[in-house]
Amino acid sequence: MLKGRKIYGDISWNNDNSNIIGLDMSRDLVIKNNGTKKFIELAKKLFLWSNGVYGYACHISNLIYTPGLDYKTCLGHITWMTLYGPPHVEMFGKEVIQTAPCKVEEFAKDHFMLLTSDEPMEKNPEMLEIQERVKKHLGEDAFCREEPSRKEPLTMEDLIAGRNRPSTEGYRSPDLSSYTTDSGKKDEDKGLVVKINDDGTMTTYTVKPEKKK
Repeated sequence: MLKGRKIYGDISWNNDNSNIIGLDMSRDLVIKNNGTKKFIELAKKLFLWSNGVYGYACHISNLIYTPGLDYKTCLGHITWMTLYGPPHVEMFGKEVIQTAPCKVEEFAKDHFMLLTSDEPMEKNPEMLEIQERVKKHLGEDAFCREEPSRKEPLTMEDLIAGRNRPSTEGYRSPDLSSYTTDSGKKDEDKGLVVKINDDGTMTTYTVKPEKKK
């Protein structure tokens, strides 16, 4: 990230309709001027607008890593903020999510936000312990496990058999079939515009694409 840059965004569009929205933001921008509350509201709006399945936000020290696996197979971990859409709510069970040992909010029907601390702070033993308890509460089989390191060098046979990649066996994952199908209504979709003001505040508003004549 360039020196002095406060925010950086990225949107990835995939052919199977599994699109990704990412934001890298300065921690000062998030926390100052009541920014955490505004960021949380922004995250919820983006999640609803994008028909989100899964999302998370955290301090860079609390980032998650899934070696070669994506959210269709398993989730990475619990971070400062975790967002679940209907597929994961159905998989975990609404009551299970509602009773997770952290702050839980159902901000729309079957859309939940979990917070493990008040601010997106650097990782610390207390916060990591809370996140581990939440993961165990939801079910560890839904989250990426640490694969044992391989001591022997890989042979060509191993590579052909795919043994250089982590196993996808034994994971619990939601039914995403309704989310990876093109609706065919892109011309009718609304867009969400986020403006970062000079004072660090954020303004959001919706726009509609122009109809083709």
